Amino acid sequence: MLRALTPFSSSPLWFITDYIFLLLLTPALNTLIHALDLRKYRFLHWVLIIVFVVIPTVESALPGFGVYKYYVIKSDMSWMVALYLLAGYWKKNPDLWIKQKKWNAGCFVGMIVLCAGLFLTDFLLGKYCTQGFVTRKYHTFLKFLVMDLSSVFCFCFAVAAFFFFQHVRIASRTLSNVINRISKNILGIYILHQIPVFIPVMWGVFHTEKWVDSPWFVLFESGTVLLVFIAAWITDNFGTTALKPLLNASWLINSSKRIDDAINN
Repeated sequence: MLRALTPFSSSPLWFITDYIFLLLLTPALNTLIHALDLRKYRFLHWVLIIVFVVIPTVESALPGFGVYKYYVIKSDMSWMVALYLLAGYWKKNPDLWIKQKKWNAGCFVGMIVLCAGLFLTDFLLGKYCTQGFVTRKYHTFLKFLVMDLSSVFCFCFAVAAFFFFQHVRIASRTLSNVINRISKNILGIYILHQIPVFIPVMWGVFHTEKWVDSPWFVLFESGTVLLVFIAAWITDNFGTTALKPLLNASWLINSSKRIDDAINN
């Protein structure tokens, strides 16, 4: 009953749990950001990148290298705080080269090409080489690079994508409105498809694992993702509409404002 009433407190919804705590930490983090001059903040910025991005990537590539694993405490919460501080530096630094349009477009395209190259290499190794140490190690390393949030590849790809799309201007007002309308429910969609009690029900219907060896696997998997997205979007909209009278209640708005003001102060 307790877990049903607090679904965000379980492992599949770690993002929401950490996000709530990050919001509570925001006033303190903002104080730190404003207190640091640019030189000291730059030093902190590189320390965070080395500790949370470079060392884990190096460790995954070198067998027996366990400094990070055994001596550095890392959690999703600490990673979120590190990202918040890193983003604060990028926002505070006006001369950041990645902010320049020609550079971030090139970086974004370059990361896409690199991603394709990594997977092509993995495919060729699997097809034409024996499953020796090198092949197995590369596959393990590739899995880390593309799946671990703190890998150099994922980190650089995310930064490049963020600054690239920050410069994108959508000419069509209709398309812009559609994107904004859909994006309002993204967090709700994420929560719905990760609720623990719903996961076995959802994937018990689709059985994507049965299609792995089929030539239609990619199409089936993409269609599954799209169906889940649409169903969760409709459900979230229905829930938002049903809760609207409660969310617009003056007592709730006033209470929320008082809590918000207290945290900000």
